[in-house]
Amino acid sequence: MQKDNRDRLIETLTGVASVATFLTVLIALIAFLQDLRQSEAQRLHDQRLERREASLEVVNRFSSGEVLAARLLILRGLMMVGPDQLQSVSTDSDSMADLARVMATATGDPIAYDQSLFVIADFYDSAYSCVEAGICDEATLNAQIGSYGARFHCFFRPVIGRLQADYRIDGLGKGVEIWSQEYDVC
Repeated sequence: MQKDNRDRLIETLTGVASVATFLTVLIALIAFLQDLRQSEAQRLHDQRLERREASLEVVNRFSSGEVLAARLLILRGLMMVGPDQLQSVSTDSDSMADLARVMATATGDPIAYDQSLFVIADFYDSAYSCVEAGICDEATLNAQIGSYGARFHCFFRPVIGRLQADYRIDGLGKGVEIWSQEYDVC
């Protein structure tokens, strides 16, 4: 009888130890999965921050240096043509190309004007590549530079096409063209 009690006690303790071991493994597994989920959430958060910072660097380029100088020269040509001539132009490609030539001539330096158009198109190509590579955040860039890019594409599409052909640069302006698809301005 004493042996039976002892055997039952050993069985009970073995059962309790098995349950305790199972619960310990289960708790450790839950803790591991929770830590894994938190690590993944932190990684995604850090990745979003890095993309946002890269996007803000692109936006900073848009508002400074060579890109800003190009934008100002394009604006100067636009201002020199005046609103009356702008309003009388139809939106077909030939008329827009003619207007762009008038604007370039009005600045007094058509070559610098074409260079400015090239700089803006190249900027948008780079911005688009940044998004495609997963380095930049599309929503951030779109909010900051998207509408300008769409208007630029609609207005200068024929000239960008000419620059592409003249300098044999396939894909020049592709980024700004893709950006313009987000807006319905053409």
